[in-house]
Amino acid sequence: MTKEVLIIADSDLRKEIVGGIGIYSYHLTKYLTKKGLKVIFLGKKHYGGIINHFNNLKYIDVNKKPSQSNFTFLKNLFKISKKINLN
Repeated sequence: MTKEVLIIADSDLRKEIVGGIGIYSYHLTKYLTKKGLKVIFLGKKHYGGIINHFNNLKYIDVNKKPSQSNFTFLKNLFKISKKINLN
């Protein structure tokens, strides 16, 4: 069974990376997936196309629209927390 890691950040590491959290999340995911771990990433939807691809990454948009606030991001985390299954 492959180990799973859950990362929650208000960024989308698959798109253009802006800011410290985005850069940290990108490098952490890159490292973990290279080590063979499955990464489940709960992130905040951003504008733009996907430019970064990872094996063993399951990305879940927590917000429905990129312009939603961080409060909405947090509120939506509580809603989907009961639906996330981790091994």
